[in-house]
Amino acid sequence: MSAVSGSSSSPTRPPESAPGAAAAIEVSHLTKVFGPRTAVADVSFTVARGEVFGFLGPNGAGKTTTVRMLGTLIAPTSGSAVVAGISLGPARAAEIRQHISIMPEAPGLYRRLTVTENLDFFARLYGLPRREQRIAEALAAVGLSDRAHDLTANLSKGLRQRAALARTLDVAAIALAAEQLGGAQRALDMAVAYAKVRQQFGRPIGSFQAIKHRCADLLLEVESLRSAVGYAAAAVAASSAELPVLAPLLKAYASEVYSHVAGENIQIHGGIGFTWEHDAHLYLKRAKASELFLGDAGYHRERLATRIGL
Repeated sequence: MSAVSGSSSSPTRPPESAPGAAAAIEVSHLTKVFGPRTAVADVSFTVARGEVFGFLGPNGAGKTTTVRMLGTLIAPTSGSAVVAGISLGPARAAEIRQHISIMPEAPGLYRRLTVTENLDFFARLYGLPRREQRIAEALAAVGLSDRAHDLTANLSKGLRQRAALARTLDVAAIALAAEQLGGAQRALDMAVAYAKVRQQFGRPIGSFQAIKHRCADLLLEVESLRSAVGYAAAAVAASSAELPVLAPLLKAYASEVYSHVAGENIQIHGGIGFTWEHDAHLYLKRAKASELFLGDAGYHRERLATRIGL
């Protein structure tokens, strides 16, 4: 299936989109006809930003065809869709592809090549520097170091998916950092909003210098992360040679910022922030999970040091 990049508004509960906020995907009466056969008939649905959306149906129901249309791989016969805020159509297909990622059931590996040979082929195709080093890192990250010289045809389906994932680890780390930015921003917004209304000693706690300075420091961290994410995203779009350095650097920083802001959000909320009834703890848990996913800050700093020759 497909994953559309975007900031998560709530880690485990249905997202609470701001009024008028664009959905990640909006599909209206989408139809695809192949000759006499209708593969997809009048499909409409909406996926909110940050939502995990299950697309279920029996074989032949049109699931893959719908994903291929939304991924700009084939054109719909009729109907319309908006993906990541961009209208689906040939004129803007390249723009849509810069905002989405798709992990297909068949990942496009060459079965007669070994795992390492596959990765080396795609690394050469994209003109990546230090191929051997990056391939070794990618295989270690997905737990395939011991199968590096096995033919892809001899791997299980799950291991072939891991090999496909290894091709995109740097881009995945940057995409995850973008989500971490969204979570950190939401946690900061929650903290500031609460500081404005929570009264202590007859005045909002946000008027006290200690809380002001704490929120200001958090804002500085979030805005710094926003700039870093924007720069890294531009590097991905341009296939920049800086990508091997930017990816681990950004992931390390994003993990620390999200965890810190989420933790401070709980502190500013005080007692209510520690309860199950309040959403603050959800962001801290998501921050900790995202910190470990694809490697923690220490792991990525080690990758960065290796890549720049330290």
